[in-house]
Amino acid sequence: MIASPLSEIDWTIEPHQHWVITGTNGAGKSALAAALAGVGKIEAGTVQGLPTMSVWSLSKRKPNSLPKS
Repeated sequence: MIASPLSEIDWTIEPHQHWVITGTNGAGKSALAAALAGVGKIEAGTVQGLPTMSVWSLSKRKPNSLPKS
């Protein structure tokens, strides 16, 4: 039996953490999200990191807390 490409991943999202998956059109963001949710299947592919990674800080606002115009 062939192991899933995701079987080697050990990733925990803690409460109140937010993660973003970015990429160009057709890069596989939706396919990855479906596989992580258990509703899709990944048979092949590669994962590549950016040469330099940036961490952005976002304000801690509640959803829908944008000012009304």
